[in-house]
Amino acid sequence: MRLSLTLHDKTYAVEDDIPFDAYSVDELLNTFKGLLVSAGYHPATVDKAIDSSDGNWFPGEANRDNFDDEIEAGSNHETDPS
Repeated sequence: MRLSLTLHDKTYAVEDDIPFDAYSVDELLNTFKGLLVSAGYHPATVDKAIDSSDGNWFPGEANRDNFDDEIEAGSNHETDPS
């Protein structure tokens, strides 16, 4: 797998022989966070941006059991988490 990030004509990359599908999402996010830090972003800023609920696709709905059923049914509604 290879992840790379190019900013201001400089490329930062991480590469290994482990297949992409052997990584969990958490491992990929940690690797990407490392790329951002190596590119000069402050670790606290990276943590805040990636762990922020402001950027979640489904805030308050992370563990819904019927998520796959809604995707298959083509549902495009938002539910009130309260």
